[in-house]
Amino acid sequence: MIEFGVLGPLLVRSETGEIKIVGARRRALLIRLLVSANHSVPTARLAEDVWEGQPPAGAVSTLASHISLLRQLLEGDRIHGGAGGYTLTVGEDELDVNCFEREVSQGRAALAHGTANEAVDLLLRARGRWRGPALDDVSGAEWARPDSVRLEELRLGAEEVLLDARLALGQNEEVVAAAEAAVAQYPLREQFWSHLMKALYRSGRQAEALRAYQRLRNELGEELGLEPSEKLALLERAIVLREPELNDGSSQVRPRGGKRAGALSANPVPLPPTLVTDRAVPCVGREQQLRLLDDVWKDSVQGARRAIFIGGEPGIGKTRLVSEFGSALHARGATVLYGRCDEDIGVPYQPFAEALRHFIAHSGSPELDDRQPHLTRILPELGLRTSSAALPGLDPGIERWWLFEDVAKMFDSASAERPMVLILEDLHWAAAPSLLLLRHLARAKDPAALLIVGTFRDTELERSHPLASILADFRPDDGVTRVSLKGLDQEGVLAYVEASTGFELDDQGRSFAATLYDEASGNPLFIGEVLRHLIETGVVSEADGHWTFDADPWNDVPPSVRDVISRRIGRLPPPAQMTLSVAACCGAEFELSWLERALDGGDAILQDLDRAVGARIVDELPVSGRYTFSHTLIRRTLYDELSLTRRSRIHGQLGLAIEETHS
Repeated sequence: MIEFGVLGPLLVRSETGEIKIVGARRRALLIRLLVSANHSVPTARLAEDVWEGQPPAGAVSTLASHISLLRQLLEGDRIHGGAGGYTLTVGEDELDVNCFEREVSQGRAALAHGTANEAVDLLLRARGRWRGPALDDVSGAEWARPDSVRLEELRLGAEEVLLDARLALGQNEEVVAAAEAAVAQYPLREQFWSHLMKALYRSGRQAEALRAYQRLRNELGEELGLEPSEKLALLERAIVLREPELNDGSSQVRPRGGKRAGALSANPVPLPPTLVTDRAVPCVGREQQLRLLDDVWKDSVQGARRAIFIGGEPGIGKTRLVSEFGSALHARGATVLYGRCDEDIGVPYQPFAEALRHFIAHSGSPELDDRQPHLTRILPELGLRTSSAALPGLDPGIERWWLFEDVAKMFDSASAERPMVLILEDLHWAAAPSLLLLRHLARAKDPAALLIVGTFRDTELERSHPLASILADFRPDDGVTRVSLKGLDQEGVLAYVEASTGFELDDQGRSFAATLYDEASGNPLFIGEVLRHLIETGVVSEADGHWTFDADPWNDVPPSVRDVISRRIGRLPPPAQMTLSVAACCGAEFELSWLERALDGGDAILQDLDRAVGARIVDELPVSGRYTFSHTLIRRTLYDELSLTRRSRIHGQLGLAIEETHS
């Protein structure tokens, strides 16, 4: 018996020791015969392959010489010639490839029959037959590539089955180590990622399992522009929801409430109506922000409570972003609650009351009565459900602390049953008690599968604003993230217009979208309203998939946009509003010196502009003393609100001011 090995460098070994095959051409010839063991290989084919497509004159006689020497080395009648070819006879147990394939097949069968220990033994034995890359001596030969690829695929498949068997035995830490090495070497092979995610989860490392999915998602997106397969997406969802089928017999993952992980009934709490978005226009241009939200969410479901605060100007898309995110999480089984703050009302705890009222109405929580004396401060109607009354005689500060604790315990208890996201909108209008409760919830140290998402207008967040103080109080270890939401970029605006109209834009349409981007500076609200206004008025229409323009589309600002802008400007002091009106007559850009001379205001003009910069109505340019409006539509609105007489007078004043500046 002779042992032949091609799973690595060529190996030939008899009972007396290794048989040396000297010469690259001779080794290639033997490997070519082993690849087709027990089958005749035509002489012409052998010559073509051994000399890699360029057989010399006399190749057939040289080949015969090599065959003769191999016969002497291998002993016995192993190589037969005839009918224009050669055959190498090899026993079933003599070639390592045959042994490897047989042991892998037996290992798969053992695992399928529930004998994982036997499967591991067989698969480890099969793995041990590999000494390096298959057909290593002829790795560059074209004829060897199909067999090399086939054998490598068999090897990787065997590694996957081995990890399956080890998972079945509860060897989770060993699988984590092996799978991490595998995904580093084969990042696009999803089955290794599946093993890694399962093993991490079964090791009690849920957050890391979810981060592994995100790593795969980033890898596929960057390399191929693809999303993970449906199978992997379902596995991620099962990990988020702690589905019981993920657990093996030796590693049970249990939530803090003591119930089996994943033992979740159908979600009884519907998505809050405010978050039900209009799907006619998909959420575009926010992929990066949605990925960030998803990453923070995956940390929170492990019990590491998190908070993320999203700031931006009015109309920038904060509500649409959190609605898209909340809808996706609700579809994945999370409890999603929502509350908002209203301007000029100042009701304490308003957003929390709205969120808790929705939760209690649909969850039928049995744990309300013992906390009722404090919760009635937020939800007075709870006092009607029992005879309980508020506890008398407590110091107001102590009573508020108990209230905060009870609210926190309610959220903690609910999130132990099902991961929860609490969305709080328009926090720039929140009353001080609401902000204090928000800080208490976000900084609580008890584990909770709770994510708080807050939105606010950063245009209204001056240094003295209570929310600015609360945000500044958060420490780096509080698990708080801040996001500044900007306008859509040009590609985002193009995608928005195409999604709104339902057809792909041609060159003229792209030019229109680019102008729309310039006019609205990427603000989704302004873009949508301008587009709707132009279509409704017939200035812009579509025919046969093309934009047509009946007039200059940029002469008029839609009333809805004008109202939003007017409200923003109206929050500034009257002198600052007048300064901006004069600036609007300057054009797209203006200088401080022009306004100072035209209005004879001195340092007060600079203070007005500082306020406008803080409100994101104007932007300061890199050149000292020069400014521009943050949106062309803001300048147009200010200009249109001036009477003809006022415009004429301001233009005259500005003309003299500019002349004096440059004289």
